[in-house]
Amino acid sequence: MRNYWSALSLISCFVLLSSCTSVSLAKCTPSKPIPFPNGVAQPDGSVGYIANGADGIDALDLLTGKTLWSSDEASRPLLVAKDRLVASSVEITSTNTLRISVLDTKQNGKLLYHSSVSFPLWVEIGPANNNSLSMDVSLEPINDDCVVVIGWQAQSRYKGGAAPPEWIEQRDARNTSGVVYIDLYTGKVETLNTPHTTNIDATPSLSDQSSWRFEQNAREAFAIGGRVYYLVDSTADAAAGQTALKARDLSSGKLLWETTLRNQRNIKIPPPL
Repeated sequence: MRNYWSALSLISCFVLLSSCTSVSLAKCTPSKPIPFPNGVAQPDGSVGYIANGADGIDALDLLTGKTLWSSDEASRPLLVAKDRLVASSVEITSTNTLRISVLDTKQNGKLLYHSSVSFPLWVEIGPANNNSLSMDVSLEPINDDCVVVIGWQAQSRYKGGAAPPEWIEQRDARNTSGVVYIDLYTGKVETLNTPHTTNIDATPSLSDQSSWRFEQNAREAFAIGGRVYYLVDSTADAAAGQTALKARDLSSGKLLWETTLRNQRNIKIPPPL
């Protein structure tokens, strides 16, 4: 009888563990960032996270345009994963190192952890982006874990003045790529030197479609939940670097709200792969 109950207990534990694994995987839904002007948004269109131009991030209520909270733990929003915001910034002491920060969106951007991602020494991360660094971010279930996947590619060319001989151009030319895995819940980092491909569809941008240009100097237009959000640089206050973030109804074009941002012109987001 004792052997019977021992076997039954083992079977129960196995079933329970399998169920837990299934639940864990079910909660990790593959996803790509929902693009928002100079940032990303919640999939339901309730909140937008934007680089605020002061090396920080603002969380905006997309119904009213009001700021919900701000954080200086990171400077570039990358991806929303449930109640977590994955963001990045450049390590001050190392220009080839990206600091990945995960913030709790339910606790006013409370920092959960930092992880560091190092690129080859010749890669310079920052506003200049002289290496033409491109990044692609997604959330994917891998080996029973919920993983933030960052695919990247960097190129470097001769930086001198006059055109150099061909052999110098070839010597200075570099082109490399790789992929980084970051466990969403632990922050553990794994780097691979092979390119990563994903079958997850990205949300298209409206920025390149002239029909969505509602007014002069409009840029970074993205449609989310029946609305379009975009930036407009002020020509009257160019010295102050003022930029307006506006929201319009996608069908009627009616202006719903606008808010003033600063220093948005100096923000340079690496292009997607």
